[in-house]
Amino acid sequence: MEWEEKIMIKNIISISLNQQILNIQPIKETLNDSETITINNGITYGNLAYNKEIDAYRINVNFQITIAELDLLIFSVEHTVGFTSENKLDEEMLSTKDFAYALFEIIEPYIRERLINSFEHTEVPTPRLPYRFWKDYNKED
Repeated sequence: MEWEEKIMIKNIISISLNQQILNIQPIKETLNDSETITINNGITYGNLAYNKEIDAYRINVNFQITIAELDLLIFSVEHTVGFTSENKLDEEMLSTKDFAYALFEIIEPYIRERLINSFEHTEVPTPRLPYRFWKDYNKED
């Protein structure tokens, strides 16, 4: 496949916040019952759009944290990333690990900043995210 050799994300045009949710009440209630809670996090992307006039793409990236035992959403942030590419993107390319990793590497600092800023003025500890946490979703690396 020829496109694997090409740069899928060439330049970042913009990164903008679409939505942010912080729901700390379930954390407080769960912490009252136990000393620790287990959280899950996930990152997804979709809704690719192409603007022919400026030869650029935009895609939404959503990050969520839930309480594992209760499957309750406690934090969510969605950004739109505008970018250019050296080649025309299609569904097959979007589903590759290379594209996902390139996109997640770009958006990770924005997610981390939103997470820290959201929790820093609460009495709930900020959940810790390891560097490149999104690589844990694919253990083949």
